[in-house]
Amino acid sequence: MDESTDLYDDAFEEGIQNWHLLVLNAAIRRDPVLQAILLLPEATQACADYGRARYLGILSTDEVFERYRLCFAAKDAMDAEGYWHAAPWNEWAEKWVHAAAELALRNLCLDDPRARPDLSFYRTPRVIQAAAAAKRGTLAWGSHPLVKYGELKYLLPSLRNGTFRISPASSYDDPSLNVARRDAELERRLTDAAFETTATLGPQGDNLSDEERSLYSTAVRSAVDFYIFCVAGGYQLRLFDDFDANACLVITDSFRFLSRMKEAVAEMLLGWHYGNALVRYIDPVQHLAGRNAVDRQSFSPFFCKHYRYHYQNEIRIAWLPPTPISQGHPLEHLFVTLGSLEDYCEIVEL
Repeated sequence: MDESTDLYDDAFEEGIQNWHLLVLNAAIRRDPVLQAILLLPEATQACADYGRARYLGILSTDEVFERYRLCFAAKDAMDAEGYWHAAPWNEWAEKWVHAAAELALRNLCLDDPRARPDLSFYRTPRVIQAAAAAKRGTLAWGSHPLVKYGELKYLLPSLRNGTFRISPASSYDDPSLNVARRDAELERRLTDAAFETTATLGPQGDNLSDEERSLYSTAVRSAVDFYIFCVAGGYQLRLFDDFDANACLVITDSFRFLSRMKEAVAEMLLGWHYGNALVRYIDPVQHLAGRNAVDRQSFSPFFCKHYRYHYQNEIRIAWLPPTPISQGHPLEHLFVTLGSLEDYCEIVEL
């Protein structure tokens, strides 16, 4: 291995950080996968940075392997034909290298089967069909259409009458839903990066009791259940598999659609608070020390999701009740009718 990938800095202060860099150098020399990763110029710096600020030590080894797999998949993209597409260096690529460095510090190699990412979503039969179907559109979609994925039998009434179902956030925490759709929408769990502890004591995640783990984690919860309606920002091939969809509704005038949705639901939910926004995809591992309750509310679940869903590019509409709803009266699904959408929407069928 040439000197350009050597992470040890003679001028760097003595202590545990330098020890991490020495351990990483040893790991690089024995792990060809890690050597290949560090051929990327940005990766060498990211690996060195992680050795100086080890923030994943609080996670269990299984959690670090999961993080490695998720960040590997998140760092790249799918092109218009459903093939893998290398994306420019981004935050997920940096976090992928950090996870690789943490595994190396645990004396684990990246040829371990647990490090193998699931890339089976590329070029699936549905993805191939969706790539072909996009070319059959007849309206001018513009650069940022909204897209609702689903079954044709449900989307036809949406196009003709503007009929949609709006769901309680709590309904998405359903074991019957697949991993791409299920989420605990009322809560976001955060894990403290805990620099000081993990930097000096090394990985503790495999040895922590539930009580000890709770000292390094927190939950940001919604005090109430609320309604959400979700669409994707743009036509995305992978989402046909995610939502077991054989069609999608392409909405070419987002402002008109969102305005009509707001007006129609306001007639049903008098006094409820309305908002719409791009979902912010967050890393649940955060440096929580020094953050007050207000800071932590920036991770509230209304418009935040785990980064595992980042590729969905979700635009969300949310309605919050003016006062908390009694637990004895759970929210039911709503059905709203906006009127025909045929002049600015179309259905693409696989």
